[in-house]
Amino acid sequence: MTQNVRNNNAILKIKQRKTGVLRAFENWINMMDKTLNYYNENAQSFASGTVSVEFTEMQDRFLEKLDPGAYILDFGCGAGRDTKYFLKRYI
Repeated sequence: MTQNVRNNNAILKIKQRKTGVLRAFENWINMMDKTLNYYNENAQSFASGTVSVEFTEMQDRFLEKLDPGAYILDFGCGAGRDTKYFLKRYI
């Protein structure tokens, strides 16, 4: 038996013995792919629809709760509207 045949047989055995963890990981990867595809397809319309929404009152209320010198972590979950405002007002 050649090395390639042995390698192919080993790969086949691994594929046949997929555990629940591997299946769960594959499902997670598929879900992430779907999510990323959705964001990529809809990012422009989302940004266009939210970037100019007036949110100043809520942003100011948030800033009032911060201690002097506090940091703000932006998770990147929007069009950048809030980060832009906080940078102008807080720094």
